[in-house]
Amino acid sequence: MLVAQWAASASDGRAVAWLSLETGDNDPARFWTYMIEAVRSVLPGIGKAAVAMLGAPGVNLVDEALPTLINELAEVSERFVLVLDDYHAIEDERIHEGMASLIEHLPATLRIVMTSRAEPPLRVGTLRARAQLNEIDAVQLRFSLSEAESMLNDLHGLGLAPETVKRLHERTEGWAAGLYLAVLSMRGREDARSFVASFTGSDRRVVDYLAAEVLGELDEAELDFLLDTSVLDTFCAALCDAVTGARDSRAMLDRIERVNYFLIPLDPRHEWYRYHHLFGELLRHELERRQPRSAAQLHRRAAGWFLDAGMVSEAIGHLTDAGELDAASELIANHWLEFTNAGQRETVARWMDHLPHGYIAADGRLCLVQARTALTVGERGEVLRWVDLATQAPINNPADDGEVGEEVTVVRAAALQLLGDMRQAEQLARKLAPLDGSSVWHSLAACLLGTSARSFDANDDAQALFETALELGRSSRNFIVSMISLGRLALIAADRGDWPECTAKVAAAFDVVRANGLEEYWICSSAHTARGRWFRHHRRPTEAQPELERAVSLARRGAGPAELTYALTMLAELRRELGDRPGARELVLEARELLSRCPEPGTLAPRLVEQSESSLRLVVDLSGGRPVVTDELTAREHAVLELLPSGLSSREIGDELGISRDTVKTHTKRVYQKLGVSSRRSAVARGRELGLL
Repeated sequence: MLVAQWAASASDGRAVAWLSLETGDNDPARFWTYMIEAVRSVLPGIGKAAVAMLGAPGVNLVDEALPTLINELAEVSERFVLVLDDYHAIEDERIHEGMASLIEHLPATLRIVMTSRAEPPLRVGTLRARAQLNEIDAVQLRFSLSEAESMLNDLHGLGLAPETVKRLHERTEGWAAGLYLAVLSMRGREDARSFVASFTGSDRRVVDYLAAEVLGELDEAELDFLLDTSVLDTFCAALCDAVTGARDSRAMLDRIERVNYFLIPLDPRHEWYRYHHLFGELLRHELERRQPRSAAQLHRRAAGWFLDAGMVSEAIGHLTDAGELDAASELIANHWLEFTNAGQRETVARWMDHLPHGYIAADGRLCLVQARTALTVGERGEVLRWVDLATQAPINNPADDGEVGEEVTVVRAAALQLLGDMRQAEQLARKLAPLDGSSVWHSLAACLLGTSARSFDANDDAQALFETALELGRSSRNFIVSMISLGRLALIAADRGDWPECTAKVAAAFDVVRANGLEEYWICSSAHTARGRWFRHHRRPTEAQPELERAVSLARRGAGPAELTYALTMLAELRRELGDRPGARELVLEARELLSRCPEPGTLAPRLVEQSESSLRLVVDLSGGRPVVTDELTAREHAVLELLPSGLSSREIGDELGISRDTVKTHTKRVYQKLGVSSRRSAVARGRELGLL
């Protein structure tokens, strides 16, 4: 109330954006999308790039999306305020981390105002110490004795004696909501003094007592309306009609708002409302006490209304609360993907968390929802666990449903490919042959097979498979398969030096990107790599570099090791050409580490890494369990190594290179150390193995 009055009376010309929060906003993508939409109410068009990032899987909120938003806000010249109402509803640590980062880098034109029941976990102590925080706490909001008397007697005309006001002030400790409950309880009473003297006990008991008195004074129609609508977090007249079964909810809401039974409007037109949190809790408690079996029916009615209104998430929540788990599961199975693609993966996770323990594992379709969600966000180990559970589920078991069985096969193959096992992924995907479009999973299977074929340098087979995937993806409007296929067809064309075809496929790929808002998705990595290679081929390195850097950045968000390795080596080669050998070395080291974790990466990625190591004169220590890129040979050491196969003695090698015999011995010793060998024969063999000879 205080913040609303302050915002309405602000005289400095600042625009105010307002976001009311609830528990359903504990999803980073949803929270920040809503926050940007609130800011757009005063700054139209702001945050387009950040919103695109929020919907893409694998984006680091604090490191990628938020800096983009903050930089854009920093360029705004108008001063404005963002109000986050009921911030205590937010519990997600990632949202807190993002808010702390925003506050730390707050643009000079923006002020943030928060209302919360509890101190938010946003490094408040640091802000307080820096004098960057204004606080109004419960003590300051508490009514003084004179304020309480003014409210009770002047505003509400109760005519209470000073000692009665004092008693009531002491019992409520000046708490405004408690005083107002007392006002509602005392309306029409002749002996207010006796009433105030009659209650004692803790604050909680005072609230319960006063609430009981308030509810006891309501007529039956008002009470029934309040109790029935208490199951709703937010509501409008049409929703209330659906839940209560009445047709007079608009008039009832107007009446309740006039007498101010803790009804809070959520928009300027007073179409949507919520109850004061305390009052809502009291109403739900009273509903459970009076009509313990009615809540389920009320939730079912609410779910029906939300579903008809296209508000799927709210419908799922009410169906779950009603115990209609099968209906909720059906909605989850049908709608999880659209929410996941919009970045609201935590919303999907919350749906799942609200289902009883064991319910998900018993339903094969829900297990696959979990598996595919994990696949999207990069939790690759979890994918196989949920796929295994799907095969054991008593309901919707893949063995009993051919389409579900094909989904299991494809999802498992995709997970194995993202884990770097290209051979096993290929064997699984081939189980869906022939890929004639008779299954919705054929386009993805063709894409997986094309990726595996390319990883083994079978570009002719890969091209045919990607073209099949592209055709099947078009017919089923699978833009993700289309995007991946076009990007990799562009790379195949680049490998062959067919630059016109590469250009055409890159252009087609980015047409798909723009049409579907995929700019921040990792599946765009191949297209950026291909465009970077085109620039490099045409001797335009300053344009190639940002494309290849973008390809690597996107691939890190979710691509498999083969695609990331490809992008890393392409960028490494460009940096080497530009003279940035340390930068190139770090990229190749990362690529080698990636390969060491792959069960079967194929032949393409290892070959590219070996070529990059050779061009950088890097040496790989294979003596341990995992290969590690170590120090590169110096030019003189490499010259000595090149003469070792000749059979020349150390003195003769020295004469050939114009250095002393002892210097040759020193260089030879260092070559042995760097190659991890102990003899000339082993050094020659290792040098040939690494492409150094």
